[in-house]
Amino acid sequence: MYSQSDEEIGVRDFNARARNDPHQFRIIASPEDSKEIEDLTGFTRKLMAQAENDLGTRLDWIAVNHFDTEQPHIHIILRGKDLHNHDLYIDGKYITEGLRYRAEEIVSNSLGAKKWRDITALQLRDVSRNAFTSIDRDFEEAFSNGALKLTRPVTRSERILANIYAKRLKHLQMLGLAKQLSPHTWRLETGWTESLKSLRRHEYIERARGNTSTPDRSNMEVRPPSEILQAGETITGRIVAILPSDELSSRMNLLLDGVEGQLRRVTLSEARIEDLPGIGGVLSVSATANPVADIDRTLLEIAKENGGLFSTHLLHSQGRDLSSISEVEFRRRLEALKRAGLATPARVDDWIISDDFEPMETGPKLSIRVRSWLPVSQLVERRAFTWLDETDPRQFAGIKRGYGAQVRQALDARKAWLDQQGLMRPRPGLLDNQELQEALSAMAASRSKTIVDYSGVSVFQGVFSGHMDLARRRFAIIESTRQIMAIPHTSGRAFWQGRHIEIRRSGKSLEWSLGRTRG
Repeated sequence: MYSQSDEEIGVRDFNARARNDPHQFRIIASPEDSKEIEDLTGFTRKLMAQAENDLGTRLDWIAVNHFDTEQPHIHIILRGKDLHNHDLYIDGKYITEGLRYRAEEIVSNSLGAKKWRDITALQLRDVSRNAFTSIDRDFEEAFSNGALKLTRPVTRSERILANIYAKRLKHLQMLGLAKQLSPHTWRLETGWTESLKSLRRHEYIERARGNTSTPDRSNMEVRPPSEILQAGETITGRIVAILPSDELSSRMNLLLDGVEGQLRRVTLSEARIEDLPGIGGVLSVSATANPVADIDRTLLEIAKENGGLFSTHLLHSQGRDLSSISEVEFRRRLEALKRAGLATPARVDDWIISDDFEPMETGPKLSIRVRSWLPVSQLVERRAFTWLDETDPRQFAGIKRGYGAQVRQALDARKAWLDQQGLMRPRPGLLDNQELQEALSAMAASRSKTIVDYSGVSVFQGVFSGHMDLARRRFAIIESTRQIMAIPHTSGRAFWQGRHIEIRRSGKSLEWSLGRTRG
C-alpha cells in the first residue's frame, strides 16, 4: 500500500485515524491504457494531487495496485475527513465524472494524445464486439429523449467516425438492441447497456468453461441479465469467473455454473472473495431476504409522516406488519445512520432522520458453504474424503449436459477408482489427516524445510506465505527460515499474506498478530 508520500504506509495508523470517520470513499481507478502506464503508483499520486486542487483541501488516502485481472487497476480508500480532520463531503458527480476526466488528462499527458488512426483502429475493432465499448459510451452520452440523433458529417474525420457509428448501430440492431427510425435517428432499447455487459460476462464464462469457439449470436435473444441469485434461491455449482462489479466499488461478481444447468451471479466484497476457492472450486449458496432495505423504507415513511421524526413508539402505533424485523435491528440501523450523519438521537426513543437519507437498495443475505476447494477433476483419484463421496449420484441421473453431467461422470470415475484401490466408501477423519500430511510433506521437501505440527505449538513466528487448498479444507502456510507450518484457514487474514506474523496458542485456539517486517 502507498499514499501521497514515499514513506512506508502504516495501515494500522490509517485505520486508527479513520476509525471514527462518518464515512469513507472507496474508488477503483482503471485507466483505459493501464497496461501501457509503467508507473501506476505515480499515476495515482498525480490523480489524488489533482483531486486535492479541485476540492481545495488536503486528502488522507491509501491505495494499492492490482494486477489480478486483464485490466490493471488501483483501489483507493479515501477517508471521510481531510488531513485537517474536517468532515469531507464530495459530490457524487465529481467521483463518477470529474475524477474520470482528470485521469484521462493524466494518461493523455503521460502517453501522448492518441493519433487519429489509433483511435479509429480501436473503434473499428469494437464495431462487432458483444460488449459495452467506447463507441457505446459515445452513444450513451448522446442519447436524449429516447433517441440517438447522429449529426451529418462534414469533415473527413467526421465521415470516418460516422461510418464506424453506422456499423456499430447495425451490429446492435442485429442483436435486437437498436432500431433505425430515420437515416440519422436510432432508438436504443431499454436495458441495452446492461445487455451488452451481460453478453460480455457470458463470453467470459464460455472461455472459462473451455469453449473457445465463437458462437453465432445472430439469432440469439438478448435481454438484460437475469442470472442474479434472488432471495429464496439456492445453487450448488463451480466458480467459473470472478469479475469486478463496477468501477466505483470494491465488490466483485462471483459467477456460478450450477449442477442443474442454471447460471447465477452473486456480488460479494473483495474480503469475502479472498476467503473462497479459486476458479473451479464448488460452492453452495443460499439467498434469503435482507431486512435492511425494508427497515430503511419504513424509517423514511414514518419520518416523512412525522416531520422528520422516528421512534419505535410511532413504529408500533401505526400497526405495521413487521413480524420479520425486530426492534434490535431498527436500533442497529439507526446507530449506523448516526455514524454516517444521517440520524440524530433526540429524546429517549426519538430520532431525527436527515433529509439527505435515502433507502438503501441492497441484495439478499447470502449463506455460503464451500463444498470443494478443488475442481471436481482433481477429486476423482484423490486419497481423501471429498465432496463426491458425500454426494448422492441419483440426483444427477437424468442430467446429460453442462456441469451436472461433468459431476455425474466424475462420480462414476470416483467410484471405479475407489473400488480399484479397495477403499470402498471413504470416511472423513483418517483420510483427511493423510491428505494434509502428504501435501505438506511435498511442500516442505520442495522448500527444504522441516514441518512443525500446529497442534503442539505454543508460539511460532514466520511469514504468512500463502494458502494450501485440499479437498475439503484450506490451510494457511507460515514459514520461518528453516521451518514450515500449516494451520487451519481463518477468515479475514488474506490481506496479511506476505507479512511477518506471530501465531500464539490461547487455550484451544490460535491467535494471529502482526510481527516485525522481515528484511
